[in-house]
Amino acid sequence: MSSIEDQFLAKLSRGGLVAQDEYEQLGQDLPPEIVAGALARRFDVTSELRMLVEAARLYSRAGYDYEVLELCSRAPRSHELQRLVEKTLPRIRNAYPEIRRIGKLMDTAFIVIDLDTGKMVRFPPLMPAT
Repeated sequence: MSSIEDQFLAKLSRGGLVAQDEYEQLGQDLPPEIVAGALARRFDVTSELRMLVEAARLYSRAGYDYEVLELCSRAPRSHELQRLVEKTLPRIRNAYPEIRRIGKLMDTAFIVIDLDTGKMVRFPPLMPAT
């Protein structure tokens, strides 16, 4: 990645102002999962739900199903995120046809997904003992 792309991702993830044309131009040149990660970090800083939705969409496009579900578990009442969960769960069910619940340790949480109902339980990240 060039320094321009690094600066763009840093600005995006820290909640800085990013013009729509800058986002579209530079965002297209980067892998969607990298932009999604920056948008998820931006949500952590700004709590802008639309950033979380866009990050989940990008992860979905890139095929990162567990990341989609982890992001959706951060705002379970969002209709857009609920639709992404409904779209993502069948892929996970197909991958694990005999499993009813699955747990996944992510960077920001441990999530447990009931594959029958789609219900997710989110646990805070485990912190090492000091």
